[in-house]
Amino acid sequence: QFPINENFDSQIAMLLKALQKNQIIIIESSVKDKDMLQSLISDLAHQLKTPLTNLKMYQRILDDPSLTLEENELFKNKLKVQVSKIEWIVHSLVNCMKLEENTYLYYQISSNKKTLIESIDSVQFSADLKNIQITCQKSTNWDKNVIHNYDWTREVFINVLENAIKYSDINSEISINISKTELYVIISISDHGIGIKEQNLSKIFQRFYRCPEVYHLNGNGIGLYLSRLILEKENGYITVESIYEKGSTFNIWLPTFFN
Repeated sequence: QFPINENFDSQIAMLLKALQKNQIIIIESSVKDKDMLQSLISDLAHQLKTPLTNLKMYQRILDDPSLTLEENELFKNKLKVQVSKIEWIVHSLVNCMKLEENTYLYYQISSNKKTLIESIDSVQFSADLKNIQITCQKSTNWDKNVIHNYDWTREVFINVLENAIKYSDINSEISINISKTELYVIISISDHGIGIKEQNLSKIFQRFYRCPEVYHLNGNGIGLYLSRLILEKENGYITVESIYEKGSTFNIWLPTFFN
């Protein structure tokens, strides 16, 4: 009969507990992954329902041999718009899922100027269609180094700028101002659009939330949610100030170094 070593016995017990704990973590992780996948599928189905319905309708119309060349071209363009919507929804939801799964973002220390200018260039055509001027206020903080991921941060700027254009009247102005604190560079994007009611300010960064006042406009409530996720990954954040029917200012806070 072998003597029982209490230390060895204790170590075995601790090892078994650790294994049990790891199994519980694995099971919980699997359940979480399953729930996230089901949530993504549900979100996709909900968001894609309208553009897919429109695609089918336009396809049926295009099959009509009596269409004129002008009508044919019109509905082809409408079909392309719906395809672009689907691509954007899928792209945004996949990005949301990546960020929700704690995907690491590669950071770099570089100027906010290049990221912002290229973002403005990306939305300039949409602004021109409504004759909206995008102006940048003179500031010594225009070309400051910040810690950010270029591609993801560019998506934040584009989301905020596109919203500003969408919810602003024609012949209006969007102004961009850059300020600085000890820890952050703040890019403020202001419009003179529809604005946001005070009771909705705390909800607009939730996934799929849209203010009742803009239900009649195209949108799906993903952009600001995605922007918040991206900035959280970069140790930054986004805030909003708004007066209903007068306009909004979105402040994008990018760190000058890690907190």
